[in-house]
Amino acid sequence: MPVTGAIAQQPNSAIVAPAPETAELRQQLVDARSDYGSAVLILMNGGTITAVEHFGQAQANASQPLAIDQTHFIMASVSKLMTAWGILHLVEQGQLDLDAPAMTYLQRWQFPPSPYRDRVTLRQLLSHTGGLEDGFGYAGFLPHQPVQTLIESLNRTEDVVSGSPRGVAVTQPPGKKWRYSGGGYAVLELVIEEVSGQPFATFMQERILNPLGMTTASFDVTLLPAGTLATSYTDRQQPDLLRRYAVPAAAALYATPTDLQQWLQAFARPNPVLSAATLRMMATPQAATQNRWGLGPALYGKVCQGMYLWGHDGINLPGFGHTLRFNPATGNGIIVLVSGNTHLAAELGNQWVSAEQRHQCP
Repeated sequence: MPVTGAIAQQPNSAIVAPAPETAELRQQLVDARSDYGSAVLILMNGGTITAVEHFGQAQANASQPLAIDQTHFIMASVSKLMTAWGILHLVEQGQLDLDAPAMTYLQRWQFPPSPYRDRVTLRQLLSHTGGLEDGFGYAGFLPHQPVQTLIESLNRTEDVVSGSPRGVAVTQPPGKKWRYSGGGYAVLELVIEEVSGQPFATFMQERILNPLGMTTASFDVTLLPAGTLATSYTDRQQPDLLRRYAVPAAAALYATPTDLQQWLQAFARPNPVLSAATLRMMATPQAATQNRWGLGPALYGKVCQGMYLWGHDGINLPGFGHTLRFNPATGNGIIVLVSGNTHLAAELGNQWVSAEQRHQCP
């Protein structure tokens, strides 16, 4: 049976009875208990967190496991959505131009020679339409392996999920085709460092995470308190070695459920990092994406007033699979974190999207 997290136990007059689809989501996690090691379900209704529950054992083999609200989950490619917040914050501050060539901001590294490298914009990198065909999924580095630097990874990514190690390059005309690119977010990480003059993790902590109230989240795993990481389970629900990442912007935001609640609510309420206008722009379909992608988030179909449901999924080996979805028309949202099953969270996210699309406009 599910165990209610410490967060949900706190008195909160805004907690409401779950909608039928909420109860169904919870029940599916209960029924699937043998198919994952641990899971977390966070639900938001009208901008207010209405449920935070965890299932299974977030920390295997721990003599005294931490409370779930103190446990850090690596957010896999959901991290890209937070990186997009960093880029758009710099756009709001006048330090970046979305439609300027990315090469304008790069000093320590440049795209390899190509007829198209001077044409790739930040907007296109955010929306995976920059003509990069790296096809990267970052597999990460095991504890005994040295972790590449960002520049080393851009030149030749050693931890590719499939294929041979290769670098980030522009091989097609930008703005013509959507193709998911982890390498593009490695470039965006470097852009943030070049423009801010700070390490990526430091910039994100000071300018994005802390202002959002995500004070225990980090892109630098070495700064986390010892023993707080959620176990990485295999698809056979066996504890596995945790991997480290050369490109945290693409794969390695570490956050607790408490942090994630703060972020989810920032989509629906005024926040000190991004304006409401920028959040609307993020969820606007970009050219060449067939209405499937905005400036960072995936788009999951229209709801009221022409707005799009939006969010991001993420998978990190061997078995983390997460989803974040938000409905700007209702202020409703969902986060599902799963370790030991790479598809369950996305399946539940899709069901939630279908339920949201059945609702009448407010």
